Amino acid sequence: MLLSTADVLVHGYRPGGLDSLVALHVRAAVRPGLVAVTLNPYGWTGPWKDRRGFDTLVQFSTGLADATTAGARAAPEHRTPINAPGALVVADRPRHLPVEALDFATGYMMAAAAIRALPHRVATGPGSVSRLSLARTAPHRGDADRRGPRRREGGRS
Repeated sequence: MLLSTADVLVHGYRPGGLDSLVALHVRAAVRPGLVAVTLNPYGWTGPWKDRRGFDTLVQFSTGLADATTAGARAAPEHRTPINAPGALVVADRPRHLPVEALDFATGYMMAAAAIRALPHRVATGPGSVSRLSLARTAPHRGDADRRGPRRREGGRS
């Protein structure tokens, strides 16, 4: 079984989905100290925890798309094209970011969680579980846009 030699297990199964394939107690017995990093679009608690989703849906349901649309309304001459050919669309039309920013940002955080957990496992023995969600990443992505470019020491951005 591939799991018996794995250091890290990364997955995006819905809550309980992986358990129906390989139960948690089986994973623990097959690979003690396994570092698990898992993604759920809307989080692990709350009324939407079992809801399936992907980046664009989460952008709309968390309000990130509304912030993108507000930017287009404020400066229609600088609005981001939304359609595949790149044609400009009406500024009031709801729009998501032109890239899957939540997927990218959450993916980086998942990688960081695995990298951070491995030395801890080597030092202490037990594995860990990191649970991330696109919906929890969305507010951070919006905050970055509102802050603008960061200034480094010396006044350069």
